[in-house]
Amino acid sequence: MNTILARAIPTGLAVTALAAASLTASAQDTGLALEKARISDPVIQADYDGYLALQGRIKRLNDSGRRVADYHLAKAQCWLDVSFHEYTRNDRGPFPQAALTESEKLVVALERGVSPLPTDTPLVGEAVMLRPDLWERARVLRGEGGFECAAQKTACAEVELVHAGNEHAQQQWRHAKPYVQAAEELIAQASSEAASCRAEAAARAAVVPAAASTVAARSTWFGVEVVFAFDRHDIADIRPASRAQLEALAERLKRDGLVVESIDLVGHADRLNSTGNAAYNQALSERRVATVRDELVRLGVDPARISTSARGDGTQVVACDGRGLSPVALRECLLPNRRVDVQVRTRNPYKTAAPAPCLPILPMPTPCLVRRSLPRAGPRQYYSRPRPHHCCQDNPCFVSLLPCWCSAQCFPRSRSRSRWKRPMTISASTRARSR
Repeated sequence: MNTILARAIPTGLAVTALAAASLTASAQDTGLALEKARISDPVIQADYDGYLALQGRIKRLNDSGRRVADYHLAKAQCWLDVSFHEYTRNDRGPFPQAALTESEKLVVALERGVSPLPTDTPLVGEAVMLRPDLWERARVLRGEGGFECAAQKTACAEVELVHAGNEHAQQQWRHAKPYVQAAEELIAQASSEAASCRAEAAARAAVVPAAASTVAARSTWFGVEVVFAFDRHDIADIRPASRAQLEALAERLKRDGLVVESIDLVGHADRLNSTGNAAYNQALSERRVATVRDELVRLGVDPARISTSARGDGTQVVACDGRGLSPVALRECLLPNRRVDVQVRTRNPYKTAAPAPCLPILPMPTPCLVRRSLPRAGPRQYYSRPRPHHCCQDNPCFVSLLPCWCSAQCFPRSRSRSRWKRPMTISASTRARSR
């Protein structure tokens, strides 16, 4: 087994190892010319043709239905991109070929439908390990909810970290820095997108059933997470993605005409505390809740509908033990803990609960009275045959305006107003003939 493949196989995963071993030969079909031979146009053109051929295979995988944002397809594309980038920069080391091989290994596995696909990212070429905190954050993202929204950026961040490690080994930090920065930005974006995806999933799963009354509008829960900079609570300290989520929330309420029943705000802080005061994080979470409340009010939300609470550092969603992390990296890792959970309960006044079926005989809980507020064309006297929608106002057929007849007892008012006429019962046979 060659060195690149050996470094790509995680210890103990026998199934993945066997799958990777079966792909070794095919994964090296695209070979670049030796470094010393890359001096003539025909040789360079042949290498370019190899890149184009592999890019075409990635496109065909996407054409077959695999998403561009799929973790493994995105990683294959990123390996191809960094390989071509270094090739065009005239990198004479082993990295362009090694990165190209990693891309093709993933492409072959996807073409053959190998399962499970490996998730490790080997240090190929001359790469060294840089920023273990970012590697750890990428590992955590792969196991968190919402990863399907962050898969593409996570995959490319891992590849950029390998790219940076190769540049550091060849030409030290000055050349590695741009790629480290790219990995930092990708991890931050992936964390934000995963958090947004979790919030959307929670909103979809938290639909409250309709009220017992058939005329009650349905209530729906949905929410967002608002994250803050370290040890900060002002509106300017909210991350841009979270600000955008709050504005989108307010816009949705206005656009869809939703009636806000309640908004619950719960503030949190991460476990770091440089003051030594045990109550500091509790107070910090309270200030963050107040900031989000003020912003929602500014965006047009009724303050009477907002309730607030704060839990300090008692509810942590990520651990980040801090081993091998710099202070800045540890703070970034703990970002999901510095949040305000926003849970919104709304109802749409234009949507009602599903009507009950129109049965031949539908007993009503209370008598249906023909009211004087009905239109002039409405029933004023006893009818010899049933009429649609003029009586039984509590009947679901009346509420939903379905083309069916009232199927319960109705009590039309007499002319004297001193008594009620005997009830009119609509039989199943009469109702059937009326249709």
